[in-house]
Amino acid sequence: MNKQYFQSHIQNKNKWRGYSNTSANTNNVEIGSFVHACEGEMLYASTHTKIPYFNAPIYLENNCLIGKIDEILGPINQVYFTVKPQEGIIATSFHTGDKVYIGSDKLLPLERFLSLPKSTILKKKHGMFQTGNQAKGNRSHQKFNKKDRPSISGRKNFASFKKPKTSQRNFKRNR
Repeated sequence: MNKQYFQSHIQNKNKWRGYSNTSANTNNVEIGSFVHACEGEMLYASTHTKIPYFNAPIYLENNCLIGKIDEILGPINQVYFTVKPQEGIIATSFHTGDKVYIGSDKLLPLERFLSLPKSTILKKKHGMFQTGNQAKGNRSHQKFNKKDRPSISGRKNFASFKKPKTSQRNFKRNR
């Protein structure tokens, strides 16, 4: 058997395990343009309104994987991100303005990072039967078989509910 058979067999095996080749993603959208290289990494200015995931794969226009997102920085209205290149990719080989792409499923909406206005925050109102104690839950006003099962704190002689010791059992049997 030749080497090519084994390579294709391993690739098929990895697809079953969930390690598919992600460079075949056809839903890529433009995410940013190259600014400059710094310490072996590439800095990009985001051109998309959404925020990318950390460790999301980054592609060129021809779906060639160049690296993964390492850091996301800058204010919310002007986002920058760094890309850690894969082996064989040299950060200084890119030119200012080069476009990069990301899978559309690896983007987060901007609203996730913004705080909600106070009017939209829902506060829990306590009804007539509900108490403020969260430990009781929402059914604190309902009395499930309360007559049949008194609470432990309501029992007058708590010691009478303890198990008898083995010596007491034997004593009662012998009588």
